[in-house]
Amino acid sequence: CQFIVHFQKTRALPKVGCHQTTSSAAPSQREVSHPNFGVSPTSGGTNNSEPHFTFKSDTNGFLYIPEQYILSVTRQLCTLLQYLHSTSPPIIHRDLKPENILIDGDRIVVTDFGLAHMQESEYATTRAGTLFFSAPESFKRKYTSSVDMWAVGCIMYAMCTQRALPENARIMFADVDDENFEESIRTDLAQYSNDFVALVLGLLVKNPMKRMDSSTVLKKLARIE
Repeated sequence: CQFIVHFQKTRALPKVGCHQTTSSAAPSQREVSHPNFGVSPTSGGTNNSEPHFTFKSDTNGFLYIPEQYILSVTRQLCTLLQYLHSTSPPIIHRDLKPENILIDGDRIVVTDFGLAHMQESEYATTRAGTLFFSAPESFKRKYTSSVDMWAVGCIMYAMCTQRALPENARIMFADVDDENFEESIRTDLAQYSNDFVALVLGLLVKNPMKRMDSSTVLKKLARIE
């Protein structure tokens, strides 16, 4: 039995309000040159990437996405984010989520930079993003590119558990204050290795100063992939 996981075709999740100024507008294809950067299908651009990928289910009908595949997606996400976050000024995507990731063979393409923001001061201050993938500090209107790393952790968790739609998605920024938060993540990801779970937990850290950045994730991936 095979299941198709639709990334681009999933229902739109609720978004927090967004405000942008001209000086911090979203980057264009001409401004960003990276193999994992793509034009949003809704913005008039074209992209030949497939909007889904296929995996076999287990005997109980649960869709198990192999750890190595999720690590590959994570590595490509972090390679792109390392590039975006190191530009001057840094570019924050601000709306990373499964449906903004297209699959092109072994390559992923991140799309929908409509809420992307160029961080021209120490902190970004406008709210943007999708509720289930938003970092805790986003709601304080004082955040950095670290919000994208929180979203990567949420995406990894969603791929493992298939909790990505409004009816079953976990609101991580609300759960992170629970004293049993880490233990619940370990339980939900019990099918995956300790190194993998540690990577997810390192991204789902409430304090953005202690949260892993893209370079740190890539170094850890080099050891466990």
